[in-house]
Amino acid sequence: MNAKELHRTTLVHPKDIAAPLSHSLVWIKSILRFWMLDVAILLATALLIFDSAKVFHFHLLFILLTLGAFYWSFQAFAARAIFGFVVATSSLLSFVAIGIVVPEELIEIPMLTTILVLVFVIAHQRSEAEIKLRQLNDTLEQHVIERTAELNASKEHYRKLTELSVEAILIHANQRLLYVNPAGVRLLGASQPEQLLHHPIDDFIHPDSSEEVQEYIEQRLLASTALPLPEAKFMRIDGSTLDVEVLTTDIVFEGKPATMTVLRDITARKQVERAKIEERNIIARDIHDSIGQSLGYLHLKLDHLAESEALVASENTRNDLRQMRMVSADAYQQMRQILAALMPTHSTEFIKMLRNQSNMIAQRGSFQLQIVERGKSSPLSPLLQQQILFICSEALTNVTKHANATNAKIELFWQQNQLSIAITDDGSGFDLSDMPASYGLRVMKERAAQINSVLLIESQPGQGTSIRIQIPR
Repeated sequence: MNAKELHRTTLVHPKDIAAPLSHSLVWIKSILRFWMLDVAILLATALLIFDSAKVFHFHLLFILLTLGAFYWSFQAFAARAIFGFVVATSSLLSFVAIGIVVPEELIEIPMLTTILVLVFVIAHQRSEAEIKLRQLNDTLEQHVIERTAELNASKEHYRKLTELSVEAILIHANQRLLYVNPAGVRLLGASQPEQLLHHPIDDFIHPDSSEEVQEYIEQRLLASTALPLPEAKFMRIDGSTLDVEVLTTDIVFEGKPATMTVLRDITARKQVERAKIEERNIIARDIHDSIGQSLGYLHLKLDHLAESEALVASENTRNDLRQMRMVSADAYQQMRQILAALMPTHSTEFIKMLRNQSNMIAQRGSFQLQIVERGKSSPLSPLLQQQILFICSEALTNVTKHANATNAKIELFWQQNQLSIAITDDGSGFDLSDMPASYGLRVMKERAAQINSVLLIESQPGQGTSIRIQIPR
């Protein structure tokens, strides 16, 4: 046993003590959240039965059940959901029968129950996908770090590892291949290394990825360290295409500076990812075309009824309609967030979703909408997509509600370091010095701040409104 092994067996690292304690604290917090939700549900149920604010506590009960969908197992969620559904339904039926609650409130029971089930299913699937993706990413990063450290240990050790490596390893200098391990020979479709040696490495980079790879190489030279490229397209000697992950770093090969590139074939994984993306798109479209449109229609109709004194004479009824409108607006917002979370990160799919969402709002608002892209688009993170979709949707919804516009326009300016978006309309506009307190505008600014962006509003009475946002990438 050497000194390093003796040190490892005799000393206890503080992390070895802190880790079990940290897991215990997380477990205790989870238990507290679990029981606190149960207590809150029982309290909301009691208040639903005995308190005068029946509708408020009815909504609160479903909100608590929705929150619990992110913590409970399916069996636990189903038991509580059935309990909440039975209590809420029987209570509301009883209150309607004795005249405490208006019959129109009964329409919310199937709607909220459906949303509750969808939220649980989507949250459960998304959580599992994130865990698997995180594990895969951690495994890949750890594998690359360990492999790189071993390769630099010694020349002899390095040669043995590269010969036995399952990853393709290319060594090149002045853009010429100097060494390709057996896995690299197989990956590039050759039978012997001599078929590849002394060829320019650019011969094996697909034209669609050449610009991205060149930019990556320039960044690596500036950083003077290894930078992982998420993915690129390479070509075999027969011209067929394959998807790979790339890691490039500087080494010394036979006493001279060179570059080592590690390739991992992800062609099969990309096929699986594309299948998953298509499946998620189908789910998103189904939700959008069914529940999403129904919620949008319900929100607009409730908005119209709540503000119409001619149609609704009772102030109490108007208050109930306003409350129902708020609930439908919250449900519609949650639905849009779910749709954004289901979307892939590819910019083409994002623009398609933006067009579909915006055109639907424009159709309901009876105004013409034009969407224009300028510059070369590139992928956006799911968070950016979600916030941009919300801001554009809220801006167009305001056009529908307040602007009385006939035309609106969304312009996207794709630049190297930022994405600029301008949303304009030819509506009535308003005085910025006397801007009305708007929950929608406030939330739009908060959303912009979450992605380190600033939302600017320009408007004058009779001159329309312009909303601009600059998003760093």
